[in-house]
Amino acid sequence: MRNETMETDSAEVIPFDRSLVPGTQEATRPVSPFPDDSPLYFPVESRSVRVDDADGLPQSASGFKAIVRTDTNQVLGIHGRSYKVVPNEPLFRGFDEALQASDLDLSGLAIEDHVNYGGRRVIRNYRFPTVTAEPRIGDIVELRISVINSFDSGNAFTAQVGGMRLWCLNGAVSLQGTSSVYGRHTSGFDNNRALTKINKAIERYLVAATDWSEWSQRELTSLQVQTALEAFPDLNPTLLKRLEQAWTIESDHAGNTVWALYNAATRWSTHTPVRPSSEPNRASIVMDRERRVRQFMHSRAFKKLVA
Repeated sequence: MRNETMETDSAEVIPFDRSLVPGTQEATRPVSPFPDDSPLYFPVESRSVRVDDADGLPQSASGFKAIVRTDTNQVLGIHGRSYKVVPNEPLFRGFDEALQASDLDLSGLAIEDHVNYGGRRVIRNYRFPTVTAEPRIGDIVELRISVINSFDSGNAFTAQVGGMRLWCLNGAVSLQGTSSVYGRHTSGFDNNRALTKINKAIERYLVAATDWSEWSQRELTSLQVQTALEAFPDLNPTLLKRLEQAWTIESDHAGNTVWALYNAATRWSTHTPVRPSSEPNRASIVMDRERRVRQFMHSRAFKKLVA
């Protein structure tokens, strides 16, 4: 497991002075929709790659290029020569324009930008407070669309649909949460494709909302809960203990239901502390955890509970 994604052994948040970590001013900051400027909009360019030969002399690696963030001179990725570098700004501005052209109610829209791993991965979260689901009375989940781009081959330009549960600020994960908006880096943004994906995201959210409502009515036995938790991906004793603690909290609120079990998993993904040195990359770490929650939802043990 990479060091930046390792969890602390204690469930308590370690006091942390963000200013002591280089580059943390980029980590996370709220921005007003739709932003004229953003920490995501840093300059990038492709440069040739050189490697030392057996005699220690530099030689050109003609089949490869480096993607460099020019304001920091940091290498963000190494790619084949056919890779076309596209800065974040036209991609995200294009997606903003697609949102404005969609049928989504943008009233009160909140946007938050994250620059992680020095710019190798960037994330923009859109929260739609007027687009909500209510699986249980008073248990409100807002629509959230997360758009991700990377220069290190970790993610193509993709969108993930989910939600933000207001009771506990858990990030809600849908079963079919990820779809490619843009695919590989090319030379232009396809607005029509983005619009199609936004509409698909809304459809998926509505399906997820129906699932959540059904799950809130489906009760579980202690054995069913334990069996499901033990099917969580990459489980270890510390993680199992965290999930059991999260289940205790969520079941006290929502009863011994599938909805509570699901929210135990999202409580873990959203609220489990990260190492202080990894705090600037928290958004990516949470997103990686949410991928594991989605894997859990596709597990045989969980599917058996919702069949």
